[in-house]
Amino acid sequence: MAYLGFDKDIIDTSYIAADKLLIQITPPIMPDDIILTASFVNIDNTGNSSTFGRTIAEMIGSRLTQHGFKVIEIKMSKSIIVREAAGEFVVTRDIDRLNTEHKANVIFTGTYYVAKHYVSVSARVIRIADQVIMAMYDYQIPLGANTKTMLGFQNNSW
Repeated sequence: MAYLGFDKDIIDTSYIAADKLLIQITPPIMPDDIILTASFVNIDNTGNSSTFGRTIAEMIGSRLTQHGFKVIEIKMSKSIIVREAAGEFVVTRDIDRLNTEHKANVIFTGTYYVAKHYVSVSARVIRIADQVIMAMYDYQIPLGANTKTMLGFQNNSW
């Protein structure tokens, strides 16, 4: 565990998450497949994200493009949202539209929760056609000053 109050490199941790997810997917994603990335959302409020959640999605998308994949970023919008339904996370809203507009195969997204000393992140790859989770990877990021700012906490609230 990292030292209390110190940040961890969010770029490196996001790149590692992308790599860990890629090696789990069977059958593997092919270079011609289209991948969507969506903001990571707070598990306690899946309708909202934060700078932290949007940045993780962007860094994962960056890593995927470094590997030569075609990536389309979907900001939190009406076309796609990750929601909790009966304890399960599913991609909701206009699945047919996603398939028609983007012809994407999978979406990289996830959730996070804020604990006392860290943020716990659960990244996943969901196959759009049937919403099957193809890969998951969980990790923690220390709750340092930069991470707190990205989560929207005021300096004097901690």
